[in-house]
Amino acid sequence: MTASRRIAFGTFARSAGEAVGKVASLLFFVVVARRLGEEQFGDFVFGMSLSTVLLLLAGLGMQEMLGREVAKDPRRADDLLWNVVVIKALMMAVLLVVIAAVVVAQGRSPESAAAILIVSAGIGFEYQAGTLYAVFDGRERQQYVATTLIVNRISTAAMGIGAAVAGAGLVTIALLFTAGSALGLVTAGWLMQRFVLQPSRRVNPRRWRRLVRASLPLGILGLLGTVSFRTSVVLLGLIDAGSADVGEYGAAYRLIEASIFIATAFNAAMLAWFSRHDGTGPVPLARGFGMAVKTVLALMLPIGLGLALFAEPVIDTLYGADYGGAVTPLRILGGLVVLWGVNATIVTVLVTRGRPGVYTVPALVALVPNVVLSVVLIPRYGAEGAAIAAVSGAALLVALAAPRTGRLLGGVAVLTTVGAPLAAGAAMALCAVVLSGAPWIAAAIASVVIYGVAFLALERIFSPGDFAYYAALGRFRRAGRARA
Repeated sequence: MTASRRIAFGTFARSAGEAVGKVASLLFFVVVARRLGEEQFGDFVFGMSLSTVLLLLAGLGMQEMLGREVAKDPRRADDLLWNVVVIKALMMAVLLVVIAAVVVAQGRSPESAAAILIVSAGIGFEYQAGTLYAVFDGRERQQYVATTLIVNRISTAAMGIGAAVAGAGLVTIALLFTAGSALGLVTAGWLMQRFVLQPSRRVNPRRWRRLVRASLPLGILGLLGTVSFRTSVVLLGLIDAGSADVGEYGAAYRLIEASIFIATAFNAAMLAWFSRHDGTGPVPLARGFGMAVKTVLALMLPIGLGLALFAEPVIDTLYGADYGGAVTPLRILGGLVVLWGVNATIVTVLVTRGRPGVYTVPALVALVPNVVLSVVLIPRYGAEGAAIAAVSGAALLVALAAPRTGRLLGGVAVLTTVGAPLAAGAAMALCAVVLSGAPWIAAAIASVVIYGVAFLALERIFSPGDFAYYAALGRFRRAGRARA
């Protein structure tokens, strides 16, 4: 297959797995949120958010480096994989002690503290599975990532929902979450050994210092990106610990996280192309970056707009009337879906090009309003203040990092990249307003259809070359279904 078709296949394969996994996860969180109540569900979400940020320090940048190097030469897995796995495991053990210290310092109840630590262990298992995902990314085997995610999420949902319905408490549900994460890790390991690579199990501690030094710049890039998008939820959990605001924000935030799988799949699928590109070839790097950003915008904008425009019926349908306080945060956080997708594309490209420094200054600058607004707004406005802080910081980060990345690669035509998605988004919003009196599901479907028609029409008129690319992908999918 051509590079564009390999990227398309990887995106579709992983998106399918991510979609199934996200639906299972969403059902899990909806049932757990309803059964546990706002305060205990807030503890669960806080545990996930705190561990997601802190455990990034384990093996900083090694996963990104592994994927990039395996894309260039699969034999590099022999030297890298098991060293990375062991380094990450040792660092995670240390960081779990740090998380325990944070929980103790907060004075949480024994049940809440135990649940947070157990959930943190589950996130650790998922991070180790991510090490194996790097091998799949480098070898363009996204179907195995999809399989692992399906096993993880469905097993977690089945066990967790069953336990919640039976009346299980917070600790039991946390244990089942961690068990599902461990099962996903085992599945990823088996798939890698059976179908992708069988790396030598060589562990050489004398090489660890060099590995850490080489991966650290990439790790700082990933850490800054994650911190920028998760700072507000962590600060909300610290400032408003045990309050209903944490649970309400968590309910909205889980919907945002559940919706970004398409951008995740696309960026993982294009990692190999950007890693191998030597600056020559029929498609320049700048052109590839512009198309990547446009594709992510085109995919994520209708999702973010849909969550913002239909926040009230979505929250009421999924979580019930008790979570009415999550409606306004979800309206605000709808913008985070788009910003998160574009940010992930920028990070992926800079990792593959070995230029993390391009991202460092924008991420540090954008972190300031995120933290300041969180500290100022959360005590007074709770979940809504945290949402404002999150979107403000993310918007500033993308506004600063995107132009720097474009200039690094040779310049990107801004209007051509963002014009059609934004105009189509305006058409979608207008359609939603016109159909405000109709059943919300019908109005949402009609609005998305209008978005798609407007986007393709604008591309056909103003960017016929890009339109031909999307049309070719459509023909590829139809041909694949015919062969199947």
